Amino acid sequence: MSVGSCTILAMTTYQKYTWVCTGDCDALIEYTIKDGYGWPAGVMDLTCRCNSNCTLLSVEDATITSTNEREKMEILTPDYTEVIANLENRIKSLEFANGNLNTSVNNYYTKEQQLRTYLMDNYEELEMHTEEIANIFDLSLTKTVEFEATIVVTGSVEIEIGSGIDLDEYITDVLTVDSYNGDVSIFDYSVDNVREA
Repeated sequence: MSVGSCTILAMTTYQKYTWVCTGDCDALIEYTIKDGYGWPAGVMDLTCRCNSNCTLLSVEDATITSTNEREKMEILTPDYTEVIANLENRIKSLEFANGNLNTSVNNYYTKEQQLRTYLMDNYEELEMHTEEIANIFDLSLTKTVEFEATIVVTGSVEIEIGSGIDLDEYITDVLTVDSYNGDVSIFDYSVDNVREA
C-alpha cells in the first residue's frame, strides 16, 4: 500500500443525466457531462444501442466541490507474493504427483510383461490356471511367430511387341505383397521365377 495526495484546485460544474431504454433491453444509461457540453436547447433525445428511444428519468448536479485541502489517499497495491508462492507450491505438487504416476504406470507395465512372459513360458505346466490368471488380470496370451510363406501368383500383362521389356524385371517392379490384417506384419518379400506360362 502506498499513500498519495490529491488536490482539487478549480470548480467545474457537471450534470448527471439518467435515461431508461423503452425497448426490450431495459438499459439504464447514465452520462455525466461538463456544463457546456450537454444537449443543446433543451433537446434531450437519446437512442439506445438496441435502436430504441430512451426516456429521460432525471438530471442531477454532479459537481465536485473544489478544495485546497490536501487529502491523503490510500492506493492499494495487491501483494502477489503469497499468490505466487501458492502457485509455485501447487506446480511442485503436481510435478511430484505426475512423477509418481509415471513411475506407477511404468511399474505396472513392467509387471504385466513379467506376468505375461511367465504365463506363456509355463503355459503347459500351469494348464487351466494360466487362462484363469490371464482373465483375472485381463491379459491376452499371445506370442509373436515369425513365418515364411510361398505365394504362387498367376496373371497377365499387356506388353508391346518388340519393346524389349524384361518380364522378370517388370513383374518384380510392379508386384507387391501386403497384409490387410493388423496382426500380420510383412517385413520383406522377393519375386522369383517369373516366366511366361
